[in-house]
Amino acid sequence: MKLIPRSCARAGLACTLTAAVLAGTGGCSASQASGTGTGTARAASPGGPATSATGPTRVAVDMTEWSVSAAPAAAKAGPVTFAATNRGADVHELVLFRTDLDPSRLPLDEEGAVDERGAGVELVDEVENVQPGQSKSFAVTDLGPGRYLLVCNLVEGDHRHFHNGMYSQFTVS
Repeated sequence: MKLIPRSCARAGLACTLTAAVLAGTGGCSASQASGTGTGTARAASPGGPATSATGPTRVAVDMTEWSVSAAPAAAKAGPVTFAATNRGADVHELVLFRTDLDPSRLPLDEEGAVDERGAGVELVDEVENVQPGQSKSFAVTDLGPGRYLLVCNLVEGDHRHFHNGMYSQFTVS
């Protein structure tokens, strides 16, 4: 079963067949098709980008049915790279939301996924269509202090990945 990225479908974006075939992902944009994004326009700290002598913080995120785990679970403000590995049997995605809401209070869309445009949540970046055994990453060049949530936001029939526990809290100081 081929999954269409939920963010593309909800936004009503016209994904071209050529880009999807060439990228092999069914994605909508060059950053989504390559599995990388910048996140520079969202969740940035005031005053410009932070610099680090040691480079970006690398966060390893493992996804399985039905869990998401991040190591480390916290980072200092500045550049952060999230490397998502699907260790499960189903296709997953990794969405980074900035939110102060408890996961049980997040707004949901009509399918039961986290509403990516809902009140109290800010979508920072994501990788979609992470196949079993595959890894994809995205880099946020200036992640600001705050509370974040790493979520698999896929809905496949009765399987609502977020509802089944596929999320993990992440803190930036």
